[in-house]
Amino acid sequence: MLNAFANRIAIDEYTGASNVAPASAPESAWKEVGGLSPAVLWRPLYRDDYFDAGRDVTTRAIRLRVVEPWVNENPDFVNRSKGKPTCAGLGGLVVLKHGGNDPPFNEIPAQRISIADIATGAWERHVAVPEPSWPTFDPQGRLLLVSQQRVVRFDLATGATAPVLPAGALKDPRGLAFDAQGNLYVADGGPEVVQVFAANGKLLRTIGEPGGREVGDYNPNRIENPQGIAIDARGNLWVAERDFQPKRTSVWSPKGAFLKEFIGHSEYGGGGQVDPRDPSRIYCAGMEFSLNYTSGQWDVKRILSREVQFYGGDARFEAKGQAAFSLTTQAAGLPDKPIYLNGRQYMVGDPGGMRAPLLRIGEFRKDRIVPLTVMGNADSWWPLVHDPALRQLVADRVLKTLSFTWSDQNGDGLPQPGEVEIYDFRLDPTYWPTVTNARLELQMGGRALKPVAFTACGAPVYQPQAATPLAPRSWGYATAVDQDGRILINSDPLTGLDADGQIRWTYPNPFHGVHGSQRSPAPQAGILAGPLGFIGQEVLPGVGEVFMLSGNCGEWYLFTADGLLAATVWNDSRTPGVFQWDFPKAELGMSLDNVALNGECFFGSFQRADNGTFYLVAGKEHSSVVELNGLETMKRQQSTLTVTKDDRLAVEAWAARRALTVAQKAPPKEVTLVPPAAPIKPDGNLAEWGDAGQSTAIGTRGAFAVRADDQNLYVAWQVDSGQPLRNAGNIPNQLFKSGDSVDLQIGVNPEADPKRGGPFPGDQRLLISLYEGKPIGVLYRHRVPGTKETDKIGFSSPSRTEYVDVIDRLDPANIGIGRTPKGYAVEAVVPLTLLGVKPQPGKSYKIDFGILSADSSGQSTMVRTYWANQNTGIVSDVPSEIMLAPGLWGNAQFK
Repeated sequence: MLNAFANRIAIDEYTGASNVAPASAPESAWKEVGGLSPAVLWRPLYRDDYFDAGRDVTTRAIRLRVVEPWVNENPDFVNRSKGKPTCAGLGGLVVLKHGGNDPPFNEIPAQRISIADIATGAWERHVAVPEPSWPTFDPQGRLLLVSQQRVVRFDLATGATAPVLPAGALKDPRGLAFDAQGNLYVADGGPEVVQVFAANGKLLRTIGEPGGREVGDYNPNRIENPQGIAIDARGNLWVAERDFQPKRTSVWSPKGAFLKEFIGHSEYGGGGQVDPRDPSRIYCAGMEFSLNYTSGQWDVKRILSREVQFYGGDARFEAKGQAAFSLTTQAAGLPDKPIYLNGRQYMVGDPGGMRAPLLRIGEFRKDRIVPLTVMGNADSWWPLVHDPALRQLVADRVLKTLSFTWSDQNGDGLPQPGEVEIYDFRLDPTYWPTVTNARLELQMGGRALKPVAFTACGAPVYQPQAATPLAPRSWGYATAVDQDGRILINSDPLTGLDADGQIRWTYPNPFHGVHGSQRSPAPQAGILAGPLGFIGQEVLPGVGEVFMLSGNCGEWYLFTADGLLAATVWNDSRTPGVFQWDFPKAELGMSLDNVALNGECFFGSFQRADNGTFYLVAGKEHSSVVELNGLETMKRQQSTLTVTKDDRLAVEAWAARRALTVAQKAPPKEVTLVPPAAPIKPDGNLAEWGDAGQSTAIGTRGAFAVRADDQNLYVAWQVDSGQPLRNAGNIPNQLFKSGDSVDLQIGVNPEADPKRGGPFPGDQRLLISLYEGKPIGVLYRHRVPGTKETDKIGFSSPSRTEYVDVIDRLDPANIGIGRTPKGYAVEAVVPLTLLGVKPQPGKSYKIDFGILSADSSGQSTMVRTYWANQNTGIVSDVPSEIMLAPGLWGNAQFK
């Protein structure tokens, strides 16, 4: 067990000679035997993890290596790290078992009773006691505690311990308490009950039905994982139960009868789903609740599934038959979403990197959910780690590089080798849930997946190896698939793709995510403040399909599937005069029109029941069912909007002015052009650029690095596209329209107005891409004094023409393009004489660096992303795309 944070930690054993110190041994003396992949959270947190080699390892040394630090695991990391590796470290190691030759271990620091003077706070003494826990004083003032699974009395004077109960009276003693009669109550985690003993050690009675919580109809007379217990003034027993299905404290009479229970709050961020066919049924955290809408009374009805059934989470496993089982303390990601399809009630747990990275689908049968299908990355599925029969499917391959699908064939709800497929690629889900639609279709790992068949027992079968990867892009915080197979992406911008991965619409979304919401402006109509995950998709009569996005500032956003913001639900929590959800009393039927949700209400839902009512399930530490009125009146309107050439030019000018105003208020973007530390050969290999931390992020799509000496400007781009550079263009001067490329924009006249809205003599653009499969660098000199009008090159659309005075080329020998694990790299050595720049130290030059990203076919440019200039959303107008805006560029100084 260790305490660490990193994306992956390799574990090596020493295989070298016994007469060589492991620390000085060659690398060949070490063999990797496994690794750890701690969960990536929304910020660096320490956590415990463990590694089981599956065998006894006899070795002189074990080595741990952080081989993959955290960099871009989710959008929050990108914002915080700017694409640079975050620090990764290892904390303490905990040895789970000591060998015979280990040095003596001092038990006192970890296993002791410490006695202090309350008045002075000074320690009087420490007494070694094996595994002490649950100290409690009896009515006579004597100290009792649990030691090595036995209840013992501890003598404060001598430090001696003596058993209180006969051997074998308890299986797993935990909390201790005494009633007024001096009877001893012990929480026993073996049979999951509370045992009551007389002063002489005789068992008087057992409270609670043995066996603990079970899947099926909820039985309040059963106790699950009892911990601390107490007796109140009435003699009633209170039991704190450590479990999430449900999280409860139970109360029992002195004679052992169940009296009542207090059901604790939901998991952090809320959650829950209303059954569309019967809204009185609510599903949450693997449980079914019954809700009376007239009285407001609700009850736990059934435990539908435990983590044991779906083989995921932070569970620990033990062998049971041919499968691996667990019981976790957190029910995140269990199948709670009902989908009625093919005459069955499927229950779906959408995959999401934050909660549960696996797609988990089961069927509601009688009183429980029976597992049918699980899909995701192999290292997230415990059977592939712990079940020897399934582990053989992986052989010697590294789990972190693989994905899998399991579809039940025989109806037993357990995976067998013949039912599991392994693939040599990843199926990473998005950070927030990757939402499955009503036909069990979803996007996972950049693939649009739909069931290709259903087994005899109803399990959907997926074939991710047959799905063509979609356009390389950042998948943002969350994705969903609508009923027409279109893909919705919560990214910047909010994006809708058709089934082939082509972008069909976008909506401005610069403040998405938790940390994005912290940068969002004061509440404004149309501004999305921290949208997180897709929480529901429904069809509105007269409107068509809509989807709901939760927001981190309290608002939820209703969009049409074709990208129109149709409504905003709730209020922004920063709005003056609105009530936060923490109002003193929630009354049945009260209006919530002037209410804002608290921040981080992560996992709610939006649904339309078969009776036509729209429901929201919302909350942060609660799951509250809310009726949403008014959507039934929403309709589309047909109208004609005429946009003239002048209108378009006016809007474009206004957008440029607004972008310039915003840029001037923001901290300036600056780089210093220093000489390279080592000679740079433009071959597409960035090794000579040194530490990757010296690069600067270009949005979330990659990074650039730049150097300069008295002869050349050296530029490198690292593009995280998941694909090699592709450009299908057949017009060299218009490669910025036909696929991938990278861009350097620079103004070589330091005396030009730094706030200029258009190009000035000396402002130019170097675009690097592929033409006919070979590197090409196209240099656009927009304003060259003395150029004849007839020699200028026009770039036209129906509304206007933008001219470039001169177009030159960069020698292909000065360009290198290479493949990287995350996409591609570009290097360029640009002679300063070609740019016409004579460096003047102390002078400021305008400069910018960009990445132009292709669609899935590599034939059309779909996104323009720049380091400094953020006014680059237009990708459908040639003059706008060739035009320069130096006032929005950053600044550079030669050193």
